[in-house]
Amino acid sequence: MKKLYFTISLLFLGLFISQAQFTVATHHGEAITDGSLFVFSQLGTDADLGFDITNTSGGTIDMRLEYVSMVNGDGTGTWLCVFGNCIAPGGITVGDVFPYAGTNSFTTIAAGVTTDYLDHFYNTYGDGSAFPLDYVFRFFEVDAVGNEIGDSITFTYRYDGTAAVEDENEVSFSLFPTLATDFVNLTVTENVSAQLINTQGQIIKQYKFEAGTNKIDVSMLSKQLYYVLLTNELGHRSLSKIIIK
Repeated sequence: MKKLYFTISLLFLGLFISQAQFTVATHHGEAITDGSLFVFSQLGTDADLGFDITNTSGGTIDMRLEYVSMVNGDGTGTWLCVFGNCIAPGGITVGDVFPYAGTNSFTTIAAGVTTDYLDHFYNTYGDGSAFPLDYVFRFFEVDAVGNEIGDSITFTYRYDGTAAVEDENEVSFSLFPTLATDFVNLTVTENVSAQLINTQGQIIKQYKFEAGTNKIDVSMLSKQLYYVLLTNELGHRSLSKIIIK
């Protein structure tokens, strides 16, 4: 299946992830790190970018999303759902901060929880427009009265109708359970190497797996979120995440 976008992510460029109390990933488990760029060559739901937030701290956190900037757009083609609320097309303006309800409003996420709001963003404007068309967003944490604290994660959604996006071969795999205590089962159709990476970008463990179902012992790991980076013999990669409870 043809990939509709490609990403430039600091996870793959330097295996560095912001040391915030939260992480952000797509619905497919691909990390959204500070500075990530997602480039789409199509419009509408075929170019949908979903995002989930995971609280990696030991307590609750309060989160907001800022619509930072727009380049070459007119604002009419934006479809945004965030923190479980969807805004009608063209209903967001650069500088808006979500959730809307009140100047100091925020969404609270419990310790160890990954949001399941099915939040996402896509763009329908662009035919005949100048390229690239960029939308920049920023997730950040706030204190109890709405003041920003800690690190933030800024990422760019780009539509470029001139982009030649190649088919991107990924590792075919199944990983379950993704919320685990003792073991995680990894099924692959080919021989792969794997790296287990924590939220600070450190490689915790490295593995070699043969085609078939493999059992990964996670019983000695600290309780937190980890990324599993799979690489096949051709150098193709896939990324997933697990939470050790």
